[in-house]
Amino acid sequence: MRKKAFVLGAALAVALGGGLAWTQARKPINRKCPLKPDVRVDPELTVVYNGKPIGLCCTDCVDKWKKNPSAYFASVKADAHLPQEPEGYTGAKEALDAGKGGPYLVVILFDDKGPKSAALLKAVSDPNAEAAVANCAYARVEFKKDSEAAKLLSVSEGGTLVFVDPRPSPPKVLKSLTAATPAAVIKEVNEGRKALEK
Repeated sequence: MRKKAFVLGAALAVALGGGLAWTQARKPINRKCPLKPDVRVDPELTVVYNGKPIGLCCTDCVDKWKKNPSAYFASVKADAHLPQEPEGYTGAKEALDAGKGGPYLVVILFDDKGPKSAALLKAVSDPNAEAAVANCAYARVEFKKDSEAAKLLSVSEGGTLVFVDPRPSPPKVLKSLTAATPAAVIKEVNEGRKALEK
């Protein structure tokens, strides 16, 4: 009886391990669509070419890719594993206006060029955190204590990352962080997005 349980357990472990390896192998190697270089890929829309999972942005691009993959492969930039700051707005007002129009969660990094700011920038630039923040209205702004944005969002020091519900007037700060890991950024994005769904 013990032998059967051991064999069954080993088989289950191999099956689960194989499934995890397959799932990880399907994660696209690229952030942007090779057919539309300004558009982020949809991680669910991947094709395998030369043994590499290539992300595409839409089913139209999948269809075009399948017709002539070698023509598009040269445009694939394998950058999904590299840190990259999320694309964002030039200022806090622009991010808040865009967030209100969505509505989207707004994420603003008040940067004072100090070590706390650098650590927060590194956290939001992590590939996993960047993918989460990319679905928000993001801005990195220079911290100035008397700036309109700092006063509006009650930010008193540089090196502060705020997660904001832009819908009320004034906008509601859901969370302020002066230190964060990529996992903490992802957690706050997910919680902030849930708050906006209520």
